[in-house]
Amino acid sequence: MKPTSELLKESQEQLSQTELAIKDLEKMLGLMNKRFDELNGMMIGLGQALNSEERKRDDYPKRE
Repeated sequence: MKPTSELLKESQEQLSQTELAIKDLEKMLGLMNKRFDELNGMMIGLGQALNSEERKRDDYPKRE
């Protein structure tokens, strides 16, 4: 059986590694959220552009 001090040291190392992994995951999540916001903005812009084009197309026969 391992001594308590060695078990404590191993537990602290595992905790430290877990904390680093959590920080990395938080960073990745932040980057993913930023990219999602960018893509969402693109989709909104695309939707507005398509909507504008549809209105132009719908109005075209009326102008003749």
